[in-house]
Amino acid sequence: MLGVREWHRSSGPDVRGRRIIAISSDDALGSALAEAARTAGGDVELHRSFAALGALPAAIYLVHLADAATRDAIGQLGDDSRVVVVLPRSSLAPVVELMQASTRVAAVLVAEELDPGRLAALVRQLVTGELFGLARIVAPGTPIERRQVRDYEERSQCIAEVAALVEREKLPRNLHATIEQCLDEMLVNALYDAPVDDRGARIFGGIAPRARVAMRIEQTVEVEYAIETVGTGKRLALAVRDAYGSLDRGTVLRVLHKCLHAEHKVDRHAAGAGVGLYLVMTSASTVGFHVVPGIATEATCTFDVSGATLAQFEFLAEPTDVTGTLVTARKPAGSVQPIAPAPPRSKRTALVLLLFAIAMGLGIGGLVLLRRPHRPPARATVELDSDPAGAQVIVDGKPAGGTPVALTTLRPGSTATVTFEQRGYVSATAQVRVPAAGERARHVEKLALSDKFVRVRFVSTPPGARVIDQNQPPSVSRTYTPAEIFVEAGKPQRFTLTMPKHAPLVIEPFTPTGRDVIEKGGELKPLP
Repeated sequence: MLGVREWHRSSGPDVRGRRIIAISSDDALGSALAEAARTAGGDVELHRSFAALGALPAAIYLVHLADAATRDAIGQLGDDSRVVVVLPRSSLAPVVELMQASTRVAAVLVAEELDPGRLAALVRQLVTGELFGLARIVAPGTPIERRQVRDYEERSQCIAEVAALVEREKLPRNLHATIEQCLDEMLVNALYDAPVDDRGARIFGGIAPRARVAMRIEQTVEVEYAIETVGTGKRLALAVRDAYGSLDRGTVLRVLHKCLHAEHKVDRHAAGAGVGLYLVMTSASTVGFHVVPGIATEATCTFDVSGATLAQFEFLAEPTDVTGTLVTARKPAGSVQPIAPAPPRSKRTALVLLLFAIAMGLGIGGLVLLRRPHRPPARATVELDSDPAGAQVIVDGKPAGGTPVALTTLRPGSTATVTFEQRGYVSATAQVRVPAAGERARHVEKLALSDKFVRVRFVSTPPGARVIDQNQPPSVSRTYTPAEIFVEAGKPQRFTLTMPKHAPLVIEPFTPTGRDVIEKGGELKPLP
């Protein structure tokens, strides 16, 4: 597992001259971290603790988190530093906690599952800002399949193609359904959750999931997938890239934290609620999000045939300026960016040109008007949320997305009529005062349970079966067991649980009543 793949050394831009510091009190692990960083081409120093470091900052710190003092030291690093933390063992909760504690933490790896080749690729991505494409994380020569997806039908075809590849490569049966479900979540998020308009509002925010099936997005979702040979085994690598770059690190971490600590962790019924992320994080061996705001978001994950738990999680984001141009010197491969503006003139040159223009104007009796650059007017921001989150918001009769949502198009000082609608809850309407320009206001609406619905908890053995409502037409909304959903009270309900390579489980029709949660489900029998 500690054999470094030398192919990373010659791929991509040169990263020499970038100071990288590896810190570990474990000599063997420290050497592995340092060697992986050298493979990426960086100038690497190896230390046993933060106490031995000088004042000179580093571009990247590779830190083996062995004690509380090391954790505290991470919070004191410079704002421009990126930190890759190595934990002793795999567990999602501390991974999320670490990334929530400091925005400097770009990735968390697990020592017992450390893959130096992936670590070298990660270091190169951090230094160069070149984030996109499976070619950056799989070994050279690995065949990579590519497909473009723009609607529900093409999404289904893509999932079928990946499933066929998994079948041909004879990956373990227990991975088949998991891979299909994770790819389904990634594609639906890229198709229907990522698209935003020029104001940042969700394009599909006010459209019911069932209506999205017949819709086609203007931009293309790029999908890549490959089977990579690792030692004597194999792993599947997936990448799904949208053309919007709207994914936010804080949102991802809040969703994961909620899933980890909420009483019911995996209610996946609400489309766009992001809970499908929890499915991916608890199923894949590695998960990564690579974001250039306003340009693209790429989600990647790999599935190891050994069934290893989460060994690496990363969120890499490159900042852009007001023109949408990357602040870093290099642009990521596979993205389209505006042409960079010409380098700014020096102050001396600008002063000479200004004096020359004034002199020419006075010489001919004209007048030189020096205008301030145009700045867009300040907008008022209204943040709307609900308890529980995920309600559809209607502002002055127009759909405005799902909670939480921030609106910047309302007239400052006005009053907006806001309605919150969510299945299973009583609709609520509030008069929300819009603040003055440049200010923010927040309104949270607590929703009451409706007597017209009953909560049903669906469970299955094995878990992860898809819940299909036989009374409703097919839609992009996904629900996997275990999950709680709302159904109409007093009306006959018919549900079926399905899972690849298993016989469908048809649940006996039932008519729910009362306020107590009803549990339905059973065992899905594997097909011969």
